[in-house]
Amino acid sequence: MILGLYAGATRLAPPVLRRMLRRRAGRGKEVAGRLGEREGFASLPRPEGSLVWVHAASVGETMSALPLIKLLAARGPVLLTTGTVTSALLAAARLPEGAVHQFVPLDVPQWGARFLEHWHPDAAVFLESEIWPNLLLACEARGIRRFLVNGRISAASTRNWRCAAGSARRLLGGFAAIHAQSTGDAAHFRALGAARVLEWGNLKFFAAPLPYDEATLAALQAALPGPVWLAASTHPGEEILVYEAHQALLGAFPGLVTILAPRHPERGAEVAALCGAAPRRALGQPPVAG
Repeated sequence: MILGLYAGATRLAPPVLRRMLRRRAGRGKEVAGRLGEREGFASLPRPEGSLVWVHAASVGETMSALPLIKLLAARGPVLLTTGTVTSALLAAARLPEGAVHQFVPLDVPQWGARFLEHWHPDAAVFLESEIWPNLLLACEARGIRRFLVNGRISAASTRNWRCAAGSARRLLGGFAAIHAQSTGDAAHFRALGAARVLEWGNLKFFAAPLPYDEATLAALQAALPGPVWLAASTHPGEEILVYEAHQALLGAFPGLVTILAPRHPERGAEVAALCGAAPRRALGQPPVAG
């Protein structure tokens, strides 16, 4: 019943979701020219042959999926879908030959159906906690085998899912296999009705080192001789705390350089202004100590 109510509600959601997508595009959180992909309209043709669809939410999940995508692409075409602008940029730079990228459609039944009718994947691989009911049930109806890789689910989420135990069993029990990040995650999945759960560890720990330009690295190391503090993947409200801590530390570390890497790069100008017009790497400006 809960899944039916969810499907019914999301069928009525497109007008609201389209406005939301346009607003997000205006803030740089969607690619305006690719909003159609969020409604299931493909911007690329389907490759010939068997196709594996891999879905990762954002940059972290995409990074952990890249070795798997490379292995799959050596055997046939791969479609990667993600939901963020930064992950799309990563895909454009790092996807191997034989793999293509699209934005994932929002979890509206008619949008997911349009997506699947175009791509006709032979198997679907979802990363971590990407459990979208309408998409999963649409795959089930078409006989598409589903896998959850690097799966994670917290104790709090498990308690919440237990309030809809039948829905949890339907969705999780439909996976051909679930590869859990940890023993705890595996126990949570089994408690919710998952059938075949494997414990292979967190894929992120096995990811290859990030690529880098040696000359650029050497130049940065020369420009940063003193102590360096990196605050990575920060969110609104956190940067001001980092900036205030930096100011407090300057007495003990006069050459301190603090690097702020906001979770959403489009906030770069905002964060720089918040930190006293700090130089921005994206504009080619050199770091300044103190």
